[in-house]
Amino acid sequence: MLCWAVAVAGFALVVAAVNETLNDDPQIELRLRVQPADGGPALEITSKLTVSRLSVPRPGDRYLVRYDPANPSRLAFAGSASMVDQA
Repeated sequence: MLCWAVAVAGFALVVAAVNETLNDDPQIELRLRVQPADGGPALEITSKLTVSRLSVPRPGDRYLVRYDPANPSRLAFAGSASMVDQA
């Protein structure tokens, strides 16, 4: 587990291709709305990520994500929409 990470539910707002790949997987720019677990105001986080070409996020998808409160653009997926529903 990442020592800086805070786990929260994330809702994909915008997914944009950046026309780069890594091992045939696309890099995207993803903007998420996340709701901190402490009840604080929702944040919008934008990050450039490499994702599987078999499961590219779409606007409206929900994820469990971890982010760095000191630098919210440091973002990691922690699970799928089904895990968010269980959280």
